Amino acid sequence: IKKICDLVKPTHGLITGLSDQHLELFGSLRAIAEAKFELTAAVDEPSMIIANSDSKPLIIDFERRSIAPVWYGLSERAVLEARNSKITADGLSFTINNTSFSGTVFGKAALNNLLGAITMAQNLGMNLEEIAKAIGTLTPVQHTMELKSGPGSTLLIDDTYNANTEGVVSALEDLEYTARSKRILVFSEVIELGEQTEEDHTHIVDAILTHTTHLMLLPSRLQKF
Repeated sequence: IKKICDLVKPTHGLITGLSDQHLELFGSLRAIAEAKFELTAAVDEPSMIIANSDSKPLIIDFERRSIAPVWYGLSERAVLEARNSKITADGLSFTINNTSFSGTVFGKAALNNLLGAITMAQNLGMNLEEIAKAIGTLTPVQHTMELKSGPGSTLLIDDTYNANTEGVVSALEDLEYTARSKRILVFSEVIELGEQTEEDHTHIVDAILTHTTHLMLLPSRLQKF
């Protein structure tokens, strides 16, 4: 991150979270945090840093460093409050300061990401009406919580682009926004978790059992659980 910042010299930055993704490569969550905060070191003003208030580890690290970013998200720390939020298989909608937003993207994580984008766009000088119009043109990112119609009345949620523990659990929670009574889950293991591998996959299995009603066959690396 520092090398890229040295090259492009960013005036603004956005940090979406702090999790154990790529933990095996970095060695520790602290090392991941140090890499993330190379971005804040490259931006002159804390007011130009947008950060996710729904990430508790991120909040702790900002407080530890005595940096006050502009917070976004669904928590009370966020500078913009999203009200009347609604998530369905057709997309999501919400209001901010009496301005209505809607888009065809799906899931609570998508809502969180949009709030980060809105906060950054406003920080860069756009007004809420301009931002709402732009969000209305968005289409789902391919293989990222992308909804597709299947045979009959089936619905396929394609989230195969990438995977981390937090994202998998979030995707499972998003099943509540669909009306399908029968659910079939197909996915592989989450990689690069190092010593956290067993604990994280156990957490994923617990989440699977919470959001489904039937036993299922798991990939071979998970069968021991």
